[in-house]
Amino acid sequence: MTSTKFKFDGVESTTMHVDVIRMEGGLVPTPFLGSKSIVEDKIYGKDIPFFYGIEKQPLTFSVTFSMSDGYSFNSQTKFDLAKWLFKDTYKVFQTYDDLTKLYYAICTNAEELFTTIGDNGYFTATFRCNAPWAYTQVYEATHDLSLNETTTTIVLNNQCNINQYYFPSIEFTLVGAATGISIVNSTDANRTFAFTNLTLLETVSVDNTNKYILSDVPGVYRFGNFNKNWLRLVYGNNSLVVTGKCSLKTKMCFPIIK
Repeated sequence: MTSTKFKFDGVESTTMHVDVIRMEGGLVPTPFLGSKSIVEDKIYGKDIPFFYGIEKQPLTFSVTFSMSDGYSFNSQTKFDLAKWLFKDTYKVFQTYDDLTKLYYAICTNAEELFTTIGDNGYFTATFRCNAPWAYTQVYEATHDLSLNETTTTIVLNNQCNINQYYFPSIEFTLVGAATGISIVNSTDANRTFAFTNLTLLETVSVDNTNKYILSDVPGVYRFGNFNKNWLRLVYGNNSLVVTGKCSLKTKMCFPIIK
């Protein structure tokens, strides 16, 4: 990364009076993609191993920090930096090289702080991400389909350039006498996502990635009312033809490599 500024857990590096530095010249490393390993078995007497698939490893990267001009690694500064950087859950890391890329990361190592007698110096922190890639920002939208007498087409843009499909999270609340909803993705060979025989005014949340359904009707699980076609998007614009009166919310956060 070429920029000297970054954000971690929503806090600007300038607020903490630290800069990203490079200890060596030459090309600049930038977090790009996690490693990948091949899963296979080698059998004696066979030249070609049995291939089972691949395992993707979370992305890791290291960043070297120094204090900005006029600041030093005194006791208070080190206390504040430790409180800021060493979290036990994944937090968003952004570099000013491209603030649209979000890395959900944990600082896993920063063992050594190198300082002079005047408390100037540097330290290198290693971050491990929760995935082999970065993410876009979260895109949320609400579509008012309360007057949807026949069908209404909405367009969702899948920005993911890693997987063949992206599975968004959605929530719909039925309106009026509606007892079901269907969403036909005309961009994906008319694949149809549908719920039937629901309760009037019911709200259903669907996590299509993790295949989880939640209803606001107590004690009811709606998997039996679902046609088992989880809503998915192909790359680019997807035209979704919606049948049923409802308020429809969509939530998307795309894995990306760029």
